[in-house]
Amino acid sequence: MGETARPLGSRATALIVVSTSAVLWLGIAEVLVRVTGLAPPVQRLDADADSSPYLRSSNPRLGFELKSSFRGDPSREYPFYVSTNAHGLRDVERDVERTPGRRRLILLGDSVVEGHGIRDLEETMPRQLERAIGGGAEVLGFGVSGYCTRAEVELLEVKGLAFRPDAVVLVFTENDFDDFNRKELELAYPRPRAAEVLFARSELFRLACLRLDLFRFRTESDPAAGRGAGGDDNVAEGLTRLAELARAHGFDARIAVWPRFLDDGIVDVHFMDDEPDRLIVERIARAVGLPVTRLSTHFRADLALRADRPSPRRLYTVGDKLHPSVEGCRVAARAIAARLAGPAPEVAAGAGPDRAAMALARSTSDRQRHVNLGDAMLAAGRPDEAILHFRRALEIDPSLVDVRTQLATLLQKQGDGARATEELRTALADRDDNPAVRFNLAVALEREGDPAGAQQLYEEALALDPGYEMARLNLGILRARAGDLPGAIVHFEAAVRSNPTSARAWNNLGLALTAAGRADEAVPVLERAVVLRPDYPEARNNLRLALERLAPGAPPVSGDAALVPVEAAVPKPRPATASER
Repeated sequence: MGETARPLGSRATALIVVSTSAVLWLGIAEVLVRVTGLAPPVQRLDADADSSPYLRSSNPRLGFELKSSFRGDPSREYPFYVSTNAHGLRDVERDVERTPGRRRLILLGDSVVEGHGIRDLEETMPRQLERAIGGGAEVLGFGVSGYCTRAEVELLEVKGLAFRPDAVVLVFTENDFDDFNRKELELAYPRPRAAEVLFARSELFRLACLRLDLFRFRTESDPAAGRGAGGDDNVAEGLTRLAELARAHGFDARIAVWPRFLDDGIVDVHFMDDEPDRLIVERIARAVGLPVTRLSTHFRADLALRADRPSPRRLYTVGDKLHPSVEGCRVAARAIAARLAGPAPEVAAGAGPDRAAMALARSTSDRQRHVNLGDAMLAAGRPDEAILHFRRALEIDPSLVDVRTQLATLLQKQGDGARATEELRTALADRDDNPAVRFNLAVALEREGDPAGAQQLYEEALALDPGYEMARLNLGILRARAGDLPGAIVHFEAAVRSNPTSARAWNNLGLALTAAGRADEAVPVLERAVVLRPDYPEARNNLRLALERLAPGAPPVSGDAALVPVEAAVPKPRPATASER
């Protein structure tokens, strides 16, 4: 006997009951997720479609690309340049078809080749290399910020081979070991507007998205999300593929290793454990038959010719130890041109995978992943999780001095001064030639009420780097508080000479001069501070005090009334670091 049909009203009632129950349970689940805090807050870095030079790529190995024919606002600081060519390269316009008789090269790399921090296209490394080679040669700039080695070679394969290059030079940087493309983090994935609203407002929906990667929210929020772009061994895979392409298409392929530039030297990083004088990338390249040049040799030779022996970091980079300045591009271009002038080496088949080198490369990437996760958690306002990731990175490689210093700063902000000081003492033991570690330990000792210990560390930092402005400023403040105004003035004057654009240095010098009874000298000094920073209330107040002191019978001014110390000078954790030899 057939089932009796249910009245329409009963069906509607049942549907209402089910729907109401579902909404009720979703509401309860939402409350539980909020109360338990299971769904973390996520700070997402969305790219503005008009102002960003990057866009998502359908190629998973690339993840993102430069836009074609991008034209930006020249008044904006980011992205340091305002145009790309029709092929999506930061380069002059190029014809795919070659001009007979003209040599054509591709300079391949990441932000070092792209020209991070250099606004003038003509001053970037590819353009300077083209002029250094001369003879009508073309040098195409294939640099994209954030690319790992595998992504760089993928860009060559999908876009560069069409230009039929005679030679390809891959500029290898220390963060090429990252098995992901970090620039992907700054770009938003396209998704429905409703998903964006729910992700922001519903913690239950956010938890589901982050656990299940719905609408690729987890991919976007995780700094290691792009790992699949490079695989687990992106350097080995990238260089292997480069050698294969070179043999198949008959071009000269070479590796140029980019060094790190410190205030007191030029160093290569990421050495083998079983062969201390050999770089990991050199071993991987040798296994696939690619020749390698260390650019550090050429930079050291150039530095030796300079009588004043300037800081390599300040001379050859934009100040961050990695990205080249205009002068750094010039020296690198001359070095690469000199290497290319010799006979092209044959790209041999190689001896097969170097397992030891690949294992070290993988360890380097794992360490850097935790550094990047720590940075991301810190940016998202989650310092406890940042501390956990920084500690994990230090477990993998205790020599990460900058990471340890960053960790100490977080501990200090959380009120754990004793542990912060302990971390800084460990960092100092690891790198006793690092003035920044001494500076930060001195700041910690000042907080603990040990000005004598702080003064000694400031002086040691200055002995290592006489131009260390921040150490000068804080040491000057210590002398002023101890009643030694002449000594304070000496340090403030040195800070002004070191950095004439520092409003803080001019302010402190002006106040010390006023307190020493030299208000007539202080007035123009404080006026300079106000010109440099019109919104600087301490400088404006101190200028008023100096003008008042010019009046007969005016009362004295305290030497530390409005001195502005440097509370922290912790560098952002630098790219992945192995033992520096």
